[in-house]
Amino acid sequence: MTPSWAKRIQAAQHEEAIEFGDGLLQRVPFGSELFDVGLTCRDCGCDRGQLHVSVCCVEQCPRCNGQRLSCGCTRAVLERVETPGGRIRMVYGAD
Repeated sequence: MTPSWAKRIQAAQHEEAIEFGDGLLQRVPFGSELFDVGLTCRDCGCDRGQLHVSVCCVEQCPRCNGQRLSCGCTRAVLERVETPGGRIRMVYGAD
């Protein structure tokens, strides 16, 4: 794994939730998906219990339980919000 990719995984740990037009949902950590995933993510390289990098093809959508990258729930980004504690939330609108 390259150092820059390790930084992306580290940064992803601060993006704990996804805000949809109808509410805020916690992202699904690697290893908590509804399907078998192994010990390390085959796409982004995160370990069990970590959050995937946002472009990972393995991450499960917390809204529809499909593949987050292609499900359509998070296609329209409305804004990126940083909370007082330094956490980041992505706010998505309807597809």
